[in-house]
Amino acid sequence: VGMGAPEAAVPVLDVICREVRIEGCFRYRDTYPRCLELLAAGKVPVRKLITHRYGFTDDDTMAAFDACRTGFGADGRAAIKCIINIADESEVEE
Repeated sequence: VGMGAPEAAVPVLDVICREVRIEGCFRYRDTYPRCLELLAAGKVPVRKLITHRYGFTDDDTMAAFDACRTGFGADGRAAIKCIINIADESEVEE
């Protein structure tokens, strides 16, 4: 969030291999209402974006942050969205 530097190096090979789309947005104008509209309409499969789930322990929390930092979980799969469950396991819905 923020303007950042006027120029930045982009790892193009990573962008291509991970099939990432980079899009700029100035001041987030009208971004959130459209996102909420898509979510409410069920047009974004958000559950599929959660690739890794972690417990609320020291080791699991560190593993979650490491997966987010590196882009890969300990299982070798790409980490898109990591969730740390702080609720009691019986309260977590799938």
